[in-house]
Amino acid sequence: MHDSVPRITPPFELTTPTEKKRMNSASQAPTKARPKYYDTNFLRLPAPGLLSILRRVGGAVMFLVLIPLLLIVLQQTLRSESGFMQWKTVLAHPLAKLVLMGFVWAYLHHFLAGRAACGLPFSRRHARPGDQRAPRQP
Repeated sequence: MHDSVPRITPPFELTTPTEKKRMNSASQAPTKARPKYYDTNFLRLPAPGLLSILRRVGGAVMFLVLIPLLLIVLQQTLRSESGFMQWKTVLAHPLAKLVLMGFVWAYLHHFLAGRAACGLPFSRRHARPGDQRAPRQP
């Protein structure tokens, strides 16, 4: 004889694989969200865009490194004669001269790139006709 006990069925059936994965992952510990991918490919930038980014980075480095270093050197050389002699011997080294020339080169490039970015001509000869911003000739 067949027993006529009613069979209890769940209100929903897990039939799709994605629902099964979701239920299995819910029982596991939550995982960290993956970071978003930011495209930092500078090779696709046009030349003015790359120059602008490099100019800003160079300006920040010069502001945060070069100016404080020059102020420290100036302070120590003006404080005493021994401080002056100490920096004179440090700057007599060829490597120190090379670093100093690098700082001067970076400053000049930063200055000239800013002048060109603003559209200012470097001399009257490079100015467009009727340009009021061009330097005056004596």
